[in-house]
Amino acid sequence: MVGTFVNIDGYQVAEEIYNSYRKLVYQGYQEIDSLPLFIKVLKNLYQSFSKVL
Repeated sequence: MVGTFVNIDGYQVAEEIYNSYRKLVYQGYQEIDSLPLFIKVLKNLYQSFSKVL
């Protein structure tokens, strides 16, 4: 499986926890206060609204 890496200012991605044909979910934390979080991103930016839900 080929991974896709996300780079968002102010956040640190620790690991990829879910990968489907439409979306990726990463576990990470905020750099400013180390609060844990999940980052969900769509692989295709032009999906229909019904597929996003």
